[in-house]
Order: sequence, then structure tokens, then C-alpha cells
Amino acid sequence: MKERILLLFLLFVFGGCDFASQTSPEPLSKLQCDWPPNAEEASLQQIEKSDVVDVMRSVRSFHTVHILEYADRERYNKWIDCAMYTGMMAGYRATGEQAYLDSTQAWAERLDWQLGPRFRHADDHCVGQVYLEVYRERPEVAEIQPTLSRMRQIMANPQPGNVAWDWADALFMAPPVLTRMGAVTETKRPFDFMADQFREASAPLYDPAYGLYYRDKRFLDARSENGKKVFWSRGNGWVLAGIARVLQDLPEDHSSRDWFEERFRSMSKAVACTQQESGFWRPSLLDPQAYPQPETSGTGFFTYALAWGINSGLLSKDIYGPIVSRAWTSMVRESVNEEGRVGWVQQPGDRPAPVEENRAEPYGAGAFLMAGSQVKQRLDSVAVPLSKQE
Repeated sequence: MKERILLLFLLFVFGGCDFASQTSPEPLSKLQCDWPPNAEEASLQQIEKSDVVDVMRSVRSFHTVHILEYADRERYNKWIDCAMYTGMMAGYRATGEQAYLDSTQAWAERLDWQLGPRFRHADDHCVGQVYLEVYRERPEVAEIQPTLSRMRQIMANPQPGNVAWDWADALFMAPPVLTRMGAVTETKRPFDFMADQFREASAPLYDPAYGLYYRDKRFLDARSENGKKVFWSRGNGWVLAGIARVLQDLPEDHSSRDWFEERFRSMSKAVACTQQESGFWRPSLLDPQAYPQPETSGTGFFTYALAWGINSGLLSKDIYGPIVSRAWTSMVRESVNEEGRVGWVQQPGDRPAPVEENRAEPYGAGAFLMAGSQVKQRLDSVAVPLSKQE
């Protein structure tokens, strides 16, 4: 009963009340879109925001304790942990609970505020965005000079974007480092460099007919065993969440702003088309039967990005709200166990693959916390009296 009330309330929060008036966006040329999904009649029954806060707290507690058990220390300052602590910082901003920030600071101090060892590799840059976020909160303790120095060296001796960031995951790992650098240092160059690199990287990987990204050039003509184009869920989750994070710092008057907003909307349409009835996205977006298990990391990143799009005014809550509501409710019900362990996470890889219920990874927890942060923000906004809303 409690889960049903939660779902109904989230549908109200994210979807509005007049579902009959919804109209589907014009579908992309090669996607068959049957959405928005059917939604139950919206309920005005309120739930405690603590339901969202509690499950996020449970996930934080479990994964900060157990990360040492299932994350190889060789990758400790690379993308796998970076994605988790990105979620930790999102959790801190959403809840204000110091434990998120304290844990993130302790992790950064263990790494001595260093990036990964590979000078140009985006996976080894990712942690820089977390360091810069800690700096915003605790400038007296955060050491950001190693991050700034690395990025300045790269900007001074660049590679083309389609070389430096030639796989989809990179568009989450590196671009937000540059936009946060631009915001912290109040300089324009990091924004300009990021935008040029991102668009160059996107040119060979983005398929406008589907509104989705190939993981890398190997998949441009690849087909699944069922003859479907191969668009990897987590790969596209990296990109869509990466764009959302870029837009959070990109100045409103920057010349690339319209491009990023349009790409975000186009991808959001495509992602919405491929959500499954369960609320999850499958590992292979156009071939859900290839690997029919639920998958939490892609679902978490999509939920985060779409909810952020609603909260920022870029996406319609009437259309995308039910999609976010179903995804969040399904993850809470199916992915998180009583200890706070986030399961159904596809292991590290570069393409769709089978998923195991008990598989947990730091980036899966991070994606879940990121999603929860935006669900919490939406709940905060609707709690404001109507007379106070615009």
C-alpha cells in the first residue's frame, strides 16, 4: 500500500493532474514512440519527503562502508568511484546532510586531491569535478590546483575532440570538470574549450535519426542478434547526465548554450521512447529482449537527467513526469535491498551485457543518489504554497 501511495504521489508531483491533455512529442524518424506511458489517476495524497531521504541515506551508508570490498583499488581515483562521489555530492546538495560531504572529503584526501595517472584520459579526469564541487562548499580544505593544472596543460596542447573523447562515457567524465573549472575560476576559456571538444566528439557518435549515441565507432554499423541497432543504456546515460551537468554551470549567454539544450531535449525524447513498462531501461535500448533484466546504472542516470530537465524547466513535467516517477519507484522497489545495497547493476564494460540481481558497483549507487537528489528537489518545489510559486 505504501509503495502504491508513493507511486501515485510521484505521478502527481512529476506529471501534473491533467493526463488527458498530454500530447506526445513528434517522434524521431527511426524510433517508434508509444508514450507518454499510461498513468493512473493522480492522487493528492501527500507522502513524507523523508521516504526519499531515507532510502538515499541507506544507500550512502552501505556503499561508503562497503566500497572497499567491491571496488578494485587500482581504479580508486578513476571513473568508477568518481561516479559514486558525484552522487554523494548531489545527495549533499539535496539533503544538506553533512555525512555526504564528510565522506566525499575523506575520499578526496585519501587520493591527495590527485587526478588519475593517464594524462589525457577522460576516465582519469572525472574525479576533478568532485574536487571542484567540494571546493565550492569547503574552499579552506579542498585542493584543486592539481585539477586546474592538468586541465590548463590539456587546453594548451589539445587533441581534437573526436580523438580525446572518442567514446560516449567520456562525455560524462571530462566536460563537467571544465565547466566547473570555468565557474570556480570565473574564466571563459574552459567553457569554450569544453563546448568545441564536446561537439567534435559528438559528430561521429550521435545518430540524429535515433537521437542516441553509439558507445564508440565500433558500433556504428553493429547489430544485435535480433538485428537491432546497438545503443547501450549506460553509455547513453553517461552522455545525457553529462549534458545535464554541463548545463548546470554553462553560462546562459554562452554561444553553445542552445546547442546543448537542443541536444538534451532530443536525447530525452529518445530515452523516453525506450523506457520499459517496468520503469527500467534495459542494457540494449532498442533490443530489450537481448538482455531482459532491469539495469540500474543506466536507469539511474536517465532518471537523474530527466528529473533535472523537469526541475530546470527544459522538459515538460506532463510528458516526462510519469517516466521519472515510474523509474524512481521501480528502482526503490527492485534495486535497493534492506541494507541499502544497490543491485541490478551491469558490470564495467563497453556494450550491453547480462545483468545480475546481486551485482553492485559504486557507479550504480552514484547514479541512484543522483536520481534521488532530483526527485527530492521536485518534492521540495511542490511543497511551496501555490501563492509562492510562479
